[in-house]
Amino acid sequence: MAYSYLGSPYTSQSSAIRTVRYKTTMLAMAFLVKRGITAYSPIIHFHVLTKLHMIPSTYDFWSLHNENMLIPAERFIILALTNWEKSVGLRGETATAEANEIPITIAYLHDDGLTLHEALDGLMPPVVEEAFGRSHKRP
Repeated sequence: MAYSYLGSPYTSQSSAIRTVRYKTTMLAMAFLVKRGITAYSPIIHFHVLTKLHMIPSTYDFWSLHNENMLIPAERFIILALTNWEKSVGLRGETATAEANEIPITIAYLHDDGLTLHEALDGLMPPVVEEAFGRSHKRP
């Protein structure tokens, strides 16, 4: 089955910040589903699980699982929330997407919905290059 992987910043020392990020990611997922885009989000899938069962919410803990779900995805969508470019998890997921030649899309939430900025001809969206210091061309 073809699906898009929705990555978003999550890890924080603050439970309140994690909850806000979860709810915002849920809103983005709703917009994707309404557009007919089949998507998977580790934040949507595991936020409640980490809270109820005292499971770490760190990238180190989840990185292998996330990589296993990202590699078969047809597209990696980065949800550009506040400070997304500082996210250790998104940096790791972006590296995995690049290494596996998975197209990268940047998503921005706004009052009217979700705007997607697609990669073209194997190029990363410029905002990814600027945020992570990566070149536009994939290897």
